[in-house]
Amino acid sequence: MDDFETVAETVTTEEAFTTALQKLVQAAHANGVDVEGGWECRTTTDDPDWEIMILEVTKKDTQRLDAADGVDNA
Repeated sequence: MDDFETVAETVTTEEAFTTALQKLVQAAHANGVDVEGGWECRTTTDDPDWEIMILEVTKKDTQRLDAADGVDNA
């Protein structure tokens, strides 16, 4: 069993998909891969092919968000 099959078996929910995608993008970025842009994901089976767009976004201001909820992280 290769690494892809191992990861694919653990992705059974949207939360697991999000976590796996975050780890993949973070690892690629940390290793100098330019992850931003469009990526074609072609399958070798009858499953659909996909196009994935990755865009850098501004980090959320967690302190401001917590203050709105009445939580002080200072």
